[in-house]
Amino acid sequence: MENRRTEFFVTSKIFDDGKTQVPAEVRRDLNVKDGDQLLWVRKVDGYHVRGTAEPQRLRLIRETLKSGGITCKKCGTNYEANLDKCPKCGTPAPPMPP
Repeated sequence: MENRRTEFFVTSKIFDDGKTQVPAEVRRDLNVKDGDQLLWVRKVDGYHVRGTAEPQRLRLIRETLKSGGITCKKCGTNYEANLDKCPKCGTPAPPMPP
């Protein structure tokens, strides 16, 4: 992102079938094109989107979550260790070790 603003806000519409159009500047910044995958990461402050979610990168992220996150025993969702409950099903997080 050469010489671009550090903060950038833009909206997009979600259509009936769940699709949305990624604005042109966002596509350029993420370096994505038609057919590429986006990675949606649930964080404490909302969702973060990453461009070009190739299988090797997804595998690395899953491994990172396994080592630094929590896996919900009820629904199997991986989430950040600093959350007090599973963001998907609401099951309380296990107590942190001392």
